[in-house]
Amino acid sequence: MFRKLLILLLLIFTSSCSSKDHNTWILSTSPQDGETDVHEQSPIIINFKYDMDPASLNSKNISIHTGKHFEQNISNIFSYHYDKNNKRLTIQFSDPKGLWGSGDGITVVLSGEIQTADHQKMGKDYRFGFRTR
Repeated sequence: MFRKLLILLLLIFTSSCSSKDHNTWILSTSPQDGETDVHEQSPIIINFKYDMDPASLNSKNISIHTGKHFEQNISNIFSYHYDKNNKRLTIQFSDPKGLWGSGDGITVVLSGEIQTADHQKMGKDYRFGFRTR
C-alpha cells in the first residue's frame, strides 16, 4: 500500500513539474480561430502566456497561407513585432498598402520550433484560421 501511494505521489509531482503544455502557450489570437468577416487590413495578433524568444517569431517558424488547400504561403510579406512587456506578437503587412484578398481563407501555423525566452520549444504546431470580408 505504501509503495502504491509513493508511486502515485511521484506521478502527480512529475506531471505537475513537466514542461509547459503547448496548448497553454497561446492565450488568444486576433482574429480568433474560425472568425469570418475580418477586415482586409487587420493585423494578426497572438498573445502568449510566457515571455517568448523574439528570434524564433519569424516567417521561418510562422507560416501564413491563403486558400482552402494552403495554395500560397505568404509569410514573407509580413513584418513580425514582439512586445515583451505584453507578451504579444503583432504580424502586419510589410507594405502599409497591403490587403488580404476579399473572401480569402487564411490559415496561420505556429511551428513547434517557436520557443520561450528560456529556450523551451513549444514542441507541437498551433494552427488557427479566419476568413476575410
